[in-house]
Amino acid sequence: MKKIIIIIFIIALLGELVWGINYLFSKNTTQKTDKQGAKADMEEIINVPNFSLTPKIGIYNMGSVFSVNLKIDSLNQGLSGADAILTYDKQLLEFVEIIPGKIFPFYPLRKNNIDKGEVSITGTLTDPSQSLFTGKGTFATVKFRVLNVGETKIKFDFTPGSTADSNLVEKKTGKDILETVINGSYTLIK
Repeated sequence: MKKIIIIIFIIALLGELVWGINYLFSKNTTQKTDKQGAKADMEEIINVPNFSLTPKIGIYNMGSVFSVNLKIDSLNQGLSGADAILTYDKQLLEFVEIIPGKIFPFYPLRKNNIDKGEVSITGTLTDPSQSLFTGKGTFATVKFRVLNVGETKIKFDFTPGSTADSNLVEKKTGKDILETVINGSYTLIK
């Protein structure tokens, strides 16, 4: 009788052990997948000239000031200038300032339209002999203050083919080569 109780006890113990290992393994696999997914998402590869916001997601407290960087990737095409127009929810965010990047020597337009909730930035070369920008870099940084709690987006005003919005100006042809944008989504909390 003692042997049967010991055997049942050992079987139950092994069953618990197998269940526990299976549980831990499946949980670690899920966490790895989530981490890999997040990493892949953060390292999103786009094979066309683009503007992107970094960070593209974030959680910020009411009253705090946070920055978004406007990144350019020209895919090694020479740029003589760029225009970025960002839209934001003026009920949730307050514009604080624009800090131009070092991609271009001259940023003639840096303005905020409070009525529209729109920030406009233009960067350009000042003379044709200057080196063109090629590759990846920070075009500008824009700071916002959190006014209210909610979910919000900061978006590039962009329509493919339009020159009345965000643009990347290729030097040789003078054409807008911007093909896509990556916007930002933010959670605003107390």
